[in-house]
Amino acid sequence: MKLSLRTKLVASSTLILIPILILLLLNVRSAYVRQRRQVIEDQVQTAQVMGAMVDDAFDEALQVAKVYASDPDIQKLDAARVDDHLKALGSAYPEYADVVGIANVQGTLIASASGWDKINVADHKWFQKVMQTGKATVANVIISKAVGEPTVVAAVPIVTGDGKIIGAVRSASGTAHNCAGVMENDSEGDSYG
Repeated sequence: MKLSLRTKLVASSTLILIPILILLLLNVRSAYVRQRRQVIEDQVQTAQVMGAMVDDAFDEALQVAKVYASDPDIQKLDAARVDDHLKALGSAYPEYADVVGIANVQGTLIASASGWDKINVADHKWFQKVMQTGKATVANVIISKAVGEPTVVAAVPIVTGDGKIIGAVRSASGTAHNCAGVMENDSEGDSYG
């Protein structure tokens, strides 16, 4: 059986083109896998940076709350004096000026630099935990009663010299507040004032 020149050319071209096509498909697949891997690595890096930012914000919010809680003027829990004192401290910590609040042992916010005191937080998990354990806490993302936006509360107890818990200082982290939109709201309906 003799094949025509045309048949031989088509057969040889097909035999040459099939491996080239396979190599092209493998190259496209390989490029896709590399690009996918790079996107995942970029997302992991972004998540790590965001995690570090949020962690730093929580640490900062707790430190600010501890500074406020250890202030002798705040430990007196005199609403008028504490309110004026908070406003003065707000100039030292401007990013916390509108999110720091002082709650008495009953859970009533007796003072805040922003003026939204008198909100009762006794039913909020962060307040209950601080009052029960006497330890600092960071709450889940919650919706603020004061501003109606997602935020994160860091709270510490106000403790007298003899170790008695007389209230709590709560602050919301500026960075955590900004990052709250990218974090899942796991607040179970809890909110703070």
